[in-house]
Amino acid sequence: MEDLATERDAYVDRIRAELYKLVKLSDLSQREIERLNNWQPRYLNQVLIGNQQLAMRHVCGVLAALEIPLDRFFAHLEGRL
Repeated sequence: MEDLATERDAYVDRIRAELYKLVKLSDLSQREIERLNNWQPRYLNQVLIGNQQLAMRHVCGVLAALEIPLDRFFAHLEGRL
């Protein structure tokens, strides 16, 4: 059985991968999302590839820019949609 830290890390990786996919499929560039969130250039890329720790502010910022409700994102991630 996986330990809690391994499970958590796998879930964070799933969130990161889904955000990456949504950004790629959107009409907005990473730079536009960064501007909307007042993030430095290339910051979002660092978050999405795992060089920067993913935080809820990143999840919320990306989803707000893409106009995706937070609850819908997590329902989709959990397979409830």
